[in-house]
Order: sequence, then structure tokens, then C-alpha cells
Amino acid sequence: NIVVPRIGHQLQGPEYEDVWPVVGDDYANITYNIFCVHSKFDYQKISNLMGDERRSTYITMIRNPVDIFVSAWGYYKPSVSYKMTIDEYARNITNDPKKEGQRILHRLLSDLGVENYFDQDEVDNKIKEVEKRFHLVMILEHFEESLILMKNLLCWEPEDIKNLKLNSRVV
Repeated sequence: NIVVPRIGHQLQGPEYEDVWPVVGDDYANITYNIFCVHSKFDYQKISNLMGDERRSTYITMIRNPVDIFVSAWGYYKPSVSYKMTIDEYARNITNDPKKEGQRILHRLLSDLGVENYFDQDEVDNKIKEVEKRFHLVMILEHFEESLILMKNLLCWEPEDIKNLKLNSRVV
């Protein structure tokens, strides 16, 4: 069984503070085998969904924060509300009254569950948690190498990691 959100394609945002509504959560004793959903990392919520934590392998993928920012700028289009280009915004980022760009700038930290990006202790603690909880942190810019590491970790065969590159853009 794969964890699938009841609505949309991700499990994050204020509406998901208490519980994650997923397909099948209304059945007693349901177990899930794969959690492959964009969500804010919350170990307790994920381990509650996945069951016995000794049987779960935690893998995530991170990406260069600059590439995340450029991609998010294109996707969310804050240039409309800011009335400036990404280069103009980058030169004035510290003067951002809306903080919309700050959320985009710190997307990696946000996805890992950091609430206050400027609290060094919180960031350091999250790094320690990532090191403790994840069996593998894949790096998008080293995708092929990361797939090999995942294949080895999961005792898969080379045929198990075939992939197609879709929806990509040149940076």
C-alpha cells in the first residue's frame, strides 16, 4: 500500500497540522509500505503512518537551494506580486516586506520541518535529526549516483532503478 493524499498531491500546509488525510486511513489496521509524497518532514507523523519503525527505511532527496529558488520563482510567479525580476529580487532580498521570497529561499529547510530559518539551534538540531533518521539522503544533482546508493541500500537489482527524465528544465 502506498500513502496517497485524499486531496491534492502533497501533505503540507496549515490544513495538515493535526492529521494527514490519506486514502485508506478510514480502514482499521491498514498498513502502508511506501511513503513517497511531498510533505513537510515530521518523523512522528510518518512513523505513525508507516507502523513499525524498525521495518521502515527513510530516504529523501535534496536539491541545490539556488536551483530550488529559481524553480520555485518560476512556478509560484512571485514576480507578479513583487513587480521585479528574480535578479532584482535577489539584490533586495533582505528588504522583503512580504517574506514570500524568504519562504521560497528557505524551501529546503521548510520541507525538512524547520519553522524558524534564522534560529541556528533549530537548524542545527534538524541537521542532527536528518543524520539520525534518514538511511540515505539522495542529491538531485547526483541523481544517477544516488540511485545506485539507493539500489544498494534496498538490495535491488539494476533493472529496479530504470527511470525517465520528465518535466525538467535547463538551469
